[in-house]
Amino acid sequence: MKILRELASYLVGVILATLVMLGCTSATSHIIFSGLAFEPGTGFYTLIAGLIAISLLLGWWLARSHLGLSGPPFSRHVRVVLLALYFATWIAGVPAVLSKLTAEEVSAYKQMRAEHNRVWEAHPFIAFDASFPVAPFLLLTHHRYQVAGLYGWGGWEVHLWYVLGCRSVFQDSEWVS
Repeated sequence: MKILRELASYLVGVILATLVMLGCTSATSHIIFSGLAFEPGTGFYTLIAGLIAISLLLGWWLARSHLGLSGPPFSRHVRVVLLALYFATWIAGVPAVLSKLTAEEVSAYKQMRAEHNRVWEAHPFIAFDASFPVAPFLLLTHHRYQVAGLYGWGGWEVHLWYVLGCRSVFQDSEWVS
């Protein structure tokens, strides 16, 4: 029963972090399209990623205290395995996700260029502002790309990394062209 309460406390943290991510995305979209001279950069998205991580931990901690849970959430062996899987996700999962996204976007660029479809000197533009694991095998990435005049995207994406590859499980768009 304690394990279910621990998992429930983590789920509360994930839900709170997701709400913060959606709120930050909405605010960023408003800033970008409001006509202000402010252009969000890597530091801005790193700050948002920090807010998401803090909200995840805060939600987890509040849920644990509300459920009356104290002490370490799992046994020592489970914590060591989870920590190892988390670091494996940092070391191998983040580069795998970034490589997959880059390959897809470069492929789209080459196709657009072959079709002479509004590809200019400024293309392709591909940028990754933040990418970090939320849990073992689950990564949150903010990136943006523009591979042709009317072919681009920017926003947050959640990826499931499964060692042999990765799959996007959720996207929250800030802008699309």
